[in-house]
Amino acid sequence: MKPICTLSRQIWISFIYSLFVIVVITPARAELCSVADAQALFQASRQWLDQQMLNDPLDMKPPDFSKGVTLSPTFSATAAGVVLRLNGRPVGQAWVKQNSDSSLCLAEALLKALQQASNDRVLCALPADMRAHATQELALEIELVGDARPFTGDRLDVIAARVDNSRQAMAIRAGDQWAFSLPSLQQSQNQTQLPWYTMVVMAREVGVEAGADKKFLLPEGVVIYRADTRRLAQIAAKAPAFEVSRGMLTVPLSDITAHALDAMAIAIAAHLESRIRNPEDLSQEVIDTLNALGPAGEYQPALAVYAQQVCSPMEQAMSAFAMAEFSECNFSQKDRSAALEFAISTLNSLQRVVGEEKNPLDHPVAAAACLLACQLVNHSAMTWGNADTADWQKKLRTKVVETFQLQNFADVQTWSLCAAALAQESPDEVAKALNTVWQIRPVEKLLSASPWLLLAEQRVGKASDHEKAKKGWNLLQIMLVQNQLTQKLNPDIAADLVGGWPITTNGVTGATAQSSRPAWALALALNPKLFGISNAKNADMESLKLALRFLKQLQVDQASCYAFRDPSKAIGGIRASPWDSSQPLGANATTLLAILEARALFALDSESQSN
Repeated sequence: MKPICTLSRQIWISFIYSLFVIVVITPARAELCSVADAQALFQASRQWLDQQMLNDPLDMKPPDFSKGVTLSPTFSATAAGVVLRLNGRPVGQAWVKQNSDSSLCLAEALLKALQQASNDRVLCALPADMRAHATQELALEIELVGDARPFTGDRLDVIAARVDNSRQAMAIRAGDQWAFSLPSLQQSQNQTQLPWYTMVVMAREVGVEAGADKKFLLPEGVVIYRADTRRLAQIAAKAPAFEVSRGMLTVPLSDITAHALDAMAIAIAAHLESRIRNPEDLSQEVIDTLNALGPAGEYQPALAVYAQQVCSPMEQAMSAFAMAEFSECNFSQKDRSAALEFAISTLNSLQRVVGEEKNPLDHPVAAAACLLACQLVNHSAMTWGNADTADWQKKLRTKVVETFQLQNFADVQTWSLCAAALAQESPDEVAKALNTVWQIRPVEKLLSASPWLLLAEQRVGKASDHEKAKKGWNLLQIMLVQNQLTQKLNPDIAADLVGGWPITTNGVTGATAQSSRPAWALALALNPKLFGISNAKNADMESLKLALRFLKQLQVDQASCYAFRDPSKAIGGIRASPWDSSQPLGANATTLLAILEARALFALDSESQSN
């Protein structure tokens, strides 16, 4: 997960040229086939696929869509892509450019994808009779590409940043040679994080070397294009087709209700619990090592692998803190107990450092997060851990106190996290220091630390009148609301980005899971117990609802699992971004904290509206 300190700089930059950013990520849609035409072609493709036999040798011809398929007179496609999946795993995929002298490109793409699938190791290992009819078990995804529009410019990396990542296809032409990159094919392997690198690879496919000198200059005559696409997929071979954008269904704002927040929180908690490794049938030495490693880090559903076997102590501590918070909320006893067990297990693992792990005692920000989690667990479970746990907590506190007393406001995020961890124990001292920090200007210096500053304010309680905090937060809130991606500011913005905050990562501009942090800050600040703001009448409640809509957009639901190999490990988890299906541990923790804080606000909102 990216350091939170980058968020402040990115949002401040976007404040200066927010209109430009919004234009970049929401280009106008070109001519695109209708949903009805796409549905008709999907049904015909599905019918053809079911009729094919994987015999040896293969004997098949592409479907003839001119027979039995009625398309609108305006239908056109520049290219088409197909992904065939067996239990969520891609076994065949292909793209084909439309040529004026050939049949519909989708037909050729289907044939190429099925030919590739026929060589899949799992399908090849099936008994002959099962293999012959295996096409009836392959889930289908098709993608139809609209009009290709050329970019101006000769810098490949600059052009790549202007593509609406995973919503638009990219193409490159050198003479009569073409190469395409379609979102469906890229997302099937989760290869969407570096569009500029994808363009370098595409350039090589047409005989152009554009990245070796690091200048990314395109030779004269080479043109790059973008095009909107229409994607239809199905969860299983016999399931109905549905339209997806970036591999997801779009979440409407009306879905954000108190009940939905409860369901979101429970699903994230269950997802986090799945990160605890299963040590069955292993030696005691291996079991001890796995337990010491704690929850697994980033999970990649498209590949069904954990990209991080060793997770940072900060992310582990954050997950323990979030789950300890969950355990104190009004959920079922079963869910609360499971969350508390996760928090205790994670804190126990953090006490023992093995292999390449980092010691939280060496990192003040991790030590503070650990201490926060310990305080909640101590409240819920009078006795937990082992004989060394009490001594470990003393060491954590010593590290946190040292950092707090240094008052290094150049690293206000670390300091504020330490302040939050000490707020209940030393409320007067922390409240006094907070009054100083809230007056730091320019106020964007506080943005990355705002959730922790607000949490510290909440925890010092009546030791502060919160006036300095209220003034500082009001300035931060203006920044957040003005930079939030909304259709009110730009009606053409991609619907799945609404509610998030723009940030640029690896040359890609859009909203990511880092939006969970300002969402959490909004929820903390809107609690009337802190600043005395009437929640029901505060217009900023709408901003929080939009932020929660975006976070729900990132949560993997059943429909999203059509492209994942092990849905049980992905369901309920938070994606890194709409275009990146990776699920970082830290993003799930901060999202859970935001939702838990927002639940109380929605309850207050409902009560005020009923009175």
